[in-house]
Amino acid sequence: MTNQAKCITADIYRAITDKVIKNELVGVKACTSRDAARTAIEPLLTANRVTFKAYGPHSDARFDPESSAPAIWRRKMLESIIPNNKRVIAILDRNRGLMVDQETETLELFRQHTDDLIARHLTDADAGQQFPKAMNRIMEDSIDVHD
Repeated sequence: MTNQAKCITADIYRAITDKVIKNELVGVKACTSRDAARTAIEPLLTANRVTFKAYGPHSDARFDPESSAPAIWRRKMLESIIPNNKRVIAILDRNRGLMVDQETETLELFRQHTDDLIARHLTDADAGQQFPKAMNRIMEDSIDVHD
């Protein structure tokens, strides 16, 4: 694929996913507690984690030169992981008032990670922000942020 084709593909992908996410943002509700916010994002994070372990660049398939895992990984990245990440961002943005200070930084690192994934999988961009491990625990505790 030429660089021009990759840029067009990236632009089309961003336009489509941004439209889908904006439509979903209308339905993103403010949660009444941190536990509710965590419950809303947990299935998305779990789905991404399972996909990463099965098909990601560190899976056992990397040792098999005939494996179809790289193609499956790319497809799952574009069709599932990136849209899930954008949904998580939308939910957390809507419920930012429930976050503690360090969680807002984690959210921004996750936003950069998602942007870098898009760039890496749709253009020739090299490495970027890694998945922030603190995302695994975001909104996990039930502290009262309104004290």
